[in-house]
Amino acid sequence: IGRLQQAEAEVGEALDQYRFDLAAQTLYEFIWNEYCDWYVELAKVQLQNGDEAQQRATRRTLVRVLEVALRLTHPLMPFITEELWQAVAPLANAKHSDSIMLAKWPVAAPEKINPTANAQMAALKDMVNAVRNLRGEMGLGPAVKAPLWVEAGPEAAVFLPYIALLGRLSETKLVEALPEDDAPVAISGDMRLMLKVEIDKAAESARLKKEISKLEAEVAKLAGKLGNEAYTARAPAHLVERDRNQLAEFSDKLEKPQGQLAKLA
Repeated sequence: IGRLQQAEAEVGEALDQYRFDLAAQTLYEFIWNEYCDWYVELAKVQLQNGDEAQQRATRRTLVRVLEVALRLTHPLMPFITEELWQAVAPLANAKHSDSIMLAKWPVAAPEKINPTANAQMAALKDMVNAVRNLRGEMGLGPAVKAPLWVEAGPEAAVFLPYIALLGRLSETKLVEALPEDDAPVAISGDMRLMLKVEIDKAAESARLKKEISKLEAEVAKLAGKLGNEAYTARAPAHLVERDRNQLAEFSDKLEKPQGQLAKLA
């Protein structure tokens, strides 16, 4: 609801300035990235596991936010929003006119923006992305569910049901300290996360060596290029700067697989 208020304010400001491109971008990011990509998925946890009051509140938020989003989008997509609004508005108890064209324009209520909720959501997104990165590093397919151990304080418990769903996990466990293991560890804020799965050391070692070899080749190529005075003296400054940034990026990336390989040794 707080993010909806921010979107309402940004869309209103963009339209006042005739920046229809910014209005469309704001709506796309809110509806697709926030509502569909995150909230609809998070709502499944409440709808599946919550009590009656939580389920009712979640359904109400889903339809009310969608109804307002349709009104915000109407100037840019008039026909589809009219069709959808006719079905959604009665569910949200918001059909106070015969057409979306006559419905009130949404006005942001800044007092509904909750900084604490925004901070919690940012932390949750970071944790989910960390789990997804771990799955990618370990080559776990979407159908493979694995247990996750989280080294964090008790305040992190609120995140676990959501991470289990979004991270495709078999279970989530809060621990005081992660076990000494060969599994890769991800850092998310003050938390450390580990997928507790058995690793084929030989296969993982081969994969890491291949990744290291590829990154070392990129580092050597860029280092050689930048070590050539004829290139750095004659090439445009922005290209030289780009190569330096890429060299630093590849060097940073190299540290992670090297550390993981050392743990497997």
